[in-house]
Amino acid sequence: MDASNINQSIDQKYSEKWSGLLARQLQQEHSVLSPWVTHMPCCVGNAVNIDYRSGSKIRRIRSAFQNVEDPIRDTYGTRQMKPVAFYTAHEFTCDVKLYSTQVKEQVPGIIAEIKAESQRTKDANILGIGLDSQNIWRKLTVSTAADSPYDEEIAGGMLGTNYLGKHGTVLKDLPDSQIIAPDFVESGSKVASNMTLGKIREGLKRLKASHAYIPGVTTPVMAMSSSQIMALMQYFEVSDPMWKVLDMQSGKLSSILGVQLVELEMLPYKAGTTDVRCCPMWIKEHVYFGPWNDVSVRVEGPAEKRVNYGQVVAQMSFGATRKYESSVIEIQCAE
Repeated sequence: MDASNINQSIDQKYSEKWSGLLARQLQQEHSVLSPWVTHMPCCVGNAVNIDYRSGSKIRRIRSAFQNVEDPIRDTYGTRQMKPVAFYTAHEFTCDVKLYSTQVKEQVPGIIAEIKAESQRTKDANILGIGLDSQNIWRKLTVSTAADSPYDEEIAGGMLGTNYLGKHGTVLKDLPDSQIIAPDFVESGSKVASNMTLGKIREGLKRLKASHAYIPGVTTPVMAMSSSQIMALMQYFEVSDPMWKVLDMQSGKLSSILGVQLVELEMLPYKAGTTDVRCCPMWIKEHVYFGPWNDVSVRVEGPAEKRVNYGQVVAQMSFGATRKYESSVIEIQCAE
């Protein structure tokens, strides 16, 4: 074996070593939202069907000889969770053909950056959002698809347009009945506001009215940015001195009114605005997320045309969808 073949063999072994190391570490990472949704493991094919049923009704027996009257035909339906593919690539400097030293020195920074990117990607997929041409997070709906950086028209998720029907050809946006406007108030004159207890109560009321939230059976979760968290803290600081003593030291909220709170800065803004944030409230058991291809990594040595540079390429594909429209509430907050 000549020297060039030896170098290529060593290159390949180092490439396999670092590819495996990165892949193992990244596949162990969880996003902020992934613990608060239902996971569908081992997704394959063009889509995963999620069946649902509605329309059942219990009637009262009024006599010992009760007849069955007007039997109700349950309504069955199907949603399709489709995969969205992503990738990221990072260069590393490589001044010699045997690049093991350079990768070893730079790999911690590469791992940290790809971890952050993969987490953001999972969260964006679960929410059904993407960056527009101005680098602002938006819901991926039929109307915003043209301004999406992704090739896919829509991405599903809890806030985006979902695929319905046996073949996934029916597109469904989150209904207006599931959206709480920024000027919502429980009583009095309407005025735009940030997050309020009234908006949270209204969201819970709608989830309970549709039987999506059943205390002790299903789990309500809500995502807020730091702006909404601080607005609530300001309210509590004024209205409840004991809360200030007990919780303000930590600088965060974990739950409120029985709703699990998650802090996330990448929540989307309402279409056409840069100051109205869309905060989702959802039922954990009714939002689905699944990997088609978990994070895979390859480390490549210097390419023939780029002698002094190697690269790390990570690929992944995920899908997400809501099971019922009634299980997701969008609370709009004026920042």
